[in-house]
Amino acid sequence: MLKTYVPLVEHNDHEGETWTQWLRVEGNEDQLEYLYTAIRRFDEDEDSYILDLNDRESEEVVERIVARARCGYTWSDSKVDGRLSLPNISSREELDDVLYKGSIEDYFKE
Repeated sequence: MLKTYVPLVEHNDHEGETWTQWLRVEGNEDQLEYLYTAIRRFDEDEDSYILDLNDRESEEVVERIVARARCGYTWSDSKVDGRLSLPNISSREELDDVLYKGSIEDYFKE
């Protein structure tokens, strides 16, 4: 089965960096749609987070991107596999709890 990934980009003004987590699509479609809706609802003016569900890349491409990642506060690009299970997100604070500084990776389980 071909694995595809979509980019979740975080612009972190405090660290002066931008990070991209490449999130696995297969098996996570509903959760990714939910996350996209939460970002649009709670981050519409700030643009701290961008999830582009239409920018799908193959695992091969993502692995090449990650191999060239730069390390600052954290890696500029990372690949995230597994099954996504998000909590209820009903505020900006809860959105930050899920996404801030790459913490989305904590919600993926193998």
